[in-house]
Amino acid sequence: PGSLGGLFMDGEDSATSNPVEDVSKWSVEDVCGFISSLAGCAEYAQVFREHAIDGETLPLLTEEHLLNTLGLKLGPALKIRSQVHTHHTPASVCFGVLAWS
Repeated sequence: PGSLGGLFMDGEDSATSNPVEDVSKWSVEDVCGFISSLAGCAEYAQVFREHAIDGETLPLLTEEHLLNTLGLKLGPALKIRSQVHTHHTPASVCFGVLAWS
């Protein structure tokens, strides 16, 4: 299957057919692409790049990190947290549940 920047090009393997992904394997560039794909969040992709946020660290970010350390506005911060939770594998959700409460 063709892939571009870690994103699958054919429908069978696309994120839409399998919404649960192993976020922990994402590179910094994968995370930046994910952030850019969220409505109203593209302007923050560079911030995630500058802070070297990869898939292993993305689920660890708290609301405080997003707002105070990364300087996001509340709306995008909540949207990102919600979408990261949606893209977790079940094991990641279990281990990350306290950070996202």
